[in-house]
Amino acid sequence: HNHLGFEIRDALVTRANAWARKLGLSNCHYICASANISMEPLLKTYPGKVKVIAVQFPDPHFKRKHHKRRVVQFPFLNAVARLLPEGGTLFMQSDVEEICAEMRDRADVSEFFDRVSGNEYSPRDPLMNRAKCAKGELETESVPFWTPDGKRAIEGAKDFGDWLLGENPIGLPTEREVQNTALSEPIYRCVFHRNGKEYKPDLDEEIDIIVRRLDNASKVAAASKGLGKMVEESIQVIISEVSTSGSSENESILPILENALMESR
Repeated sequence: HNHLGFEIRDALVTRANAWARKLGLSNCHYICASANISMEPLLKTYPGKVKVIAVQFPDPHFKRKHHKRRVVQFPFLNAVARLLPEGGTLFMQSDVEEICAEMRDRADVSEFFDRVSGNEYSPRDPLMNRAKCAKGELETESVPFWTPDGKRAIEGAKDFGDWLLGENPIGLPTEREVQNTALSEPIYRCVFHRNGKEYKPDLDEEIDIIVRRLDNASKVAAASKGLGKMVEESIQVIISEVSTSGSSENESILPILENALMESR
């Protein structure tokens, strides 16, 4: 099996790749990139099947105004649905209950994922409304659900439950996971399989993905003139995708993309 890791902090990517080289792991590599922006276009070029996508201890972005930066949003889950074949695995874990509850319940309400049968979960507190949790709306209730650091704020139990019991089903612990286990700190987990529901692209979502990828490319260009060639190639790929989509709405933004390409040179 081949393993590709996405991490937005360059120093961690450099360290992880150094460890992989030291261990002689030629099938393991890490890249400095946002999974929300780069995962799908990169994995679409992979000649084999994507069998497992794992979200491991993502940044919780505790401030409410930063919640939109959290990795597992519905567009991300739709990208996972497009990438995974039927029976493929989506595994998610965190040491912050709030963030993992949101990830779990978003996958639960998605029509493309089912929980892996045979796994046992802890009892779920009926106070935890699945639909509201998936929308990130629990914190708007009159009684706070979460502490500022993402723990249960309501008395009566240590957490809200509905967590996968037992060990990591993938069997490959992260550095954070090893640390938390050694300190007897909780780790919240859930695992899903891609079901057979066909994914039908939503035009508005597809346009949003294209715009976000272009915006990301533009930010990279602004940060480093030396990366201009890479940005130019990225924008050319986006233009090509829009051109071949056959959508009049997509074609209407072609001039904007082409202008961005000219400015990147």
